[in-house]
Amino acid sequence: MSKTDHSWCLVLVIWGGKYSYKFVEALVKSVKQHSKGCKHIVLIMDHIRNDLSDNIVQKLIPDFFNQPLFLKVAI
Repeated sequence: MSKTDHSWCLVLVIWGGKYSYKFVEALVKSVKQHSKGCKHIVLIMDHIRNDLSDNIVQKLIPDFFNQPLFLKVAI
């Protein structure tokens, strides 16, 4: 590892079904190809996806935030 390479963690937050597992897998693959420092991937989401690679750690959004009201709000 060079002096400019640091270990880091990619954290993705996904609500709803807009992004397919194929999209997420392609994004993770691209990040890992372009940054050898990415050592961990965490996906925070509204439901567990069984079709993702085992190297992607999945965490559920807390119930308080996982409500229809918050799903309708866009940035």
